[in-house]
Amino acid sequence: MTTAPLDQIAGFANLRDVAGYRVGSTTVRPHALLRSDAPSSLDDAAATALRDVGLVAVIDLRDEREQQTAPSQFADHGFTVSHLPIFDSSAHALVQPEIGLTQLYRHMVEGCATTLTAAVRSVATAAPGAVLVHCTAGKDRTGITVALALRAIGVSRDDVVANYVQTEARLRGPWLDAQMVRLVAFLGDERAHEFVDLLVGSPAEAIETALDAVEQGSSERTLPYLRAHGMTDDELKALEARLLG
Repeated sequence: MTTAPLDQIAGFANLRDVAGYRVGSTTVRPHALLRSDAPSSLDDAAATALRDVGLVAVIDLRDEREQQTAPSQFADHGFTVSHLPIFDSSAHALVQPEIGLTQLYRHMVEGCATTLTAAVRSVATAAPGAVLVHCTAGKDRTGITVALALRAIGVSRDDVVANYVQTEARLRGPWLDAQMVRLVAFLGDERAHEFVDLLVGSPAEAIETALDAVEQGSSERTLPYLRAHGMTDDELKALEARLLG
């Protein structure tokens, strides 16, 4: 069976496989962990293509308002969907261009730690097959969740940052254009354009700030943080078993 490349599956701007990163003598296996934006549509062909790469479980990090505005279409195609909203009301208040990504990310890892950990746990404990983590853009909440998981299994900081910074190039273009139409209608042209960097920016310093706050120089990377917020050693071993091989 020939599977379609992920970047050719319709409906996504930022769908990709988190694979190939070296950890010791092994690597992150293909089609174990996927990340994406929320699909603008999910037709039968796209669902079949995702099923062909082994997708079984979806972790939706969007909040209730986002889910109501753009309901998840994955369950309609038989995928198991877990809803784990990362943002609380205080985090939403920080989504302003005057504040920026580094402060937002610091707040997320400090104020939303339990839910971020639950998202990583869901990756570890999902049924056998590929797991897809997504939010709206597949950038901030998804980026931090994926970074926590990759660092937990020993992927290098440089590789985690490299994975994160790919996002901006994927979001500029049709995805950003669609977001700007809605923002301009709501905020006006001048104010809407102040949000561009917040919408699509994925600078290395943003994810570095988040990882610094989580790891605090620990030789165990993100493991102490995940343990402190509810992950067990068995779940951490399950994460490693799922992703490495």
